[in-house]
Amino acid sequence: MQVIDVDSHVTVVKALEGTPFQVKVLPDGGHLIEFDGVRIDLTPPQGKTLRPHKPPIDISTTWDLDRRLEDLDREGIDKQVLIFHTSHVFYGAEPKLAVQIARKYNDGLAETIATCRQPSRYLGAAPLPLQDPEAAADEAERAVKELKMPVVVIGTNVRGKNLDLPDFWPFFARMNELDIPIIVHSDGLTNFQTHPAAGERTGWWDRGPFSADNPIWWMLSHPFEHMIAIARIIYSGLLDRYPNLKFIFEEGNVGYALYLFDRLESGWEFGELLFGPRAHLRGPSKHPLEYLDHFHWAVESEDSMIAEVVKRWGADRVLYSSDYPHPDTPWPESVKEMKEALEQYSEADQAKVLGGNASRLMRL
Repeated sequence: MQVIDVDSHVTVVKALEGTPFQVKVLPDGGHLIEFDGVRIDLTPPQGKTLRPHKPPIDISTTWDLDRRLEDLDREGIDKQVLIFHTSHVFYGAEPKLAVQIARKYNDGLAETIATCRQPSRYLGAAPLPLQDPEAAADEAERAVKELKMPVVVIGTNVRGKNLDLPDFWPFFARMNELDIPIIVHSDGLTNFQTHPAAGERTGWWDRGPFSADNPIWWMLSHPFEHMIAIARIIYSGLLDRYPNLKFIFEEGNVGYALYLFDRLESGWEFGELLFGPRAHLRGPSKHPLEYLDHFHWAVESEDSMIAEVVKRWGADRVLYSSDYPHPDTPWPESVKEMKEALEQYSEADQAKVLGGNASRLMRL
């Protein structure tokens, strides 16, 4: 049974050299990433991320793919999809600059994978400068065809603009042609995300970096962002316009999705109640659940709703993720815990979740 982790994180130091995104690596492996006064601080004491009731993580594994192999083997992970720490990292930049940096970053990511000890263990996920949709489409095509990356990454919104807006149709038109999955990665820990849902009410702006003091912003912002994006993607009719689109939502787990689709189905009927048949003159041509095949969720093992989702929707919608090496990762128990969460299901269903679905979507 092959295990493919579709949500792990990486810093590609070389890729950001000479750009306004400054990366400073410390002797103990810790590092700082800074752009325009906004900083990601990855500098735990003595280079070790300490975690309650779990083994520490060597912070150098964030950028050292050879050192990381030890931790993958300990967990039993065959392959990892490598995502920068936040999909929104380039969104704060002026569009032309964002395009330049994204290209340089993706080149660096491809080179870092190719020159590590076991390149077949890693899969690049190309972050895209979606504030310039045409350029993002060009970069997606280059990443897939030239850099051989099987997936791209975008945020849940683009500087406050929802993904379904006509501004982004050129990007989705190209993705429809390329027919590769799009990771939609919400951001819970960095100031690079500038427009979180209800940010001022969830305490987003008051949080400290990696704060563990009642992180309501972390609890709510991920699923809020996902629900807004999914609802608008469906009800805008985007999937009728571009029927090959496939999305993998990451960081919010999947439990919320059962409620969301129940609510979206009810909304279909509620629209008729309020407005009659004209409620369906624009927007989707089908009921929300009929679009379910377009959506997938990367799920960490602590989600107590995994088994219920598989029971209701089958095993094809759920993909395994670890969120390694972030502090909240279930590593090194996430594979074991995922198998336990799925123990009532067949080995074939477990194999889909742990790696088969990822392999199918990314055509590995």
